[in-house]
Amino acid sequence: MKDKDKKKKLSSSGMSTKEKMLERKKKLESKGNNNGLIFPKEGSTRIRLKSPGDDQEIGIEVIQFYLQGIGSIISPATFDEPCPFMEKYQELKASKDEDDKELAKHLIPRRKYVVGGIIFQDDKGTKPDFDGQDKGIMIAGSVYNDIIDLYLDEDEAGDMTDPKSGYDIKIIRSGSG
Repeated sequence: MKDKDKKKKLSSSGMSTKEKMLERKKKLESKGNNNGLIFPKEGSTRIRLKSPGDDQEIGIEVIQFYLQGIGSIISPATFDEPCPFMEKYQELKASKDEDDKELAKHLIPRRKYVVGGIIFQDDKGTKPDFDGQDKGIMIAGSVYNDIIDLYLDEDEAGDMTDPKSGYDIKIIRSGSG
């Protein structure tokens, strides 16, 4: 088969490999932008938290590892499952070798929290992002602590997740850490 013929070769769907790959790229890009957990961007992020149901905590705690060159992962230890990263971290931390202990400092598991709600594109809360779909938002423990304080302060603010009398919150992030 000639090179020209290979490039024009169509599958049973009538699309060339290049067309299929371009279509797949578009799907992956849209998935990356619209699914999964959202991390508050630098600056201000306005969200309307949703209640997970009666007698349920607003957020869930997860154990996160940050791996150089890969990014962050949620550890299976979050769900009481075996986790090779947690096992390696504990092994390195318990080692008598100073190099191992130093390496363990780069693998420290972090406690993060995931809350659900609608994210807005603007600071005024007039335009929902992600077509108004609920998204999981990963936040630091200090931010979650502030959310708990707001939730528990019934005299001042009340239940932010109430569908009728609830309110939006702003998460302000500075820096990349």
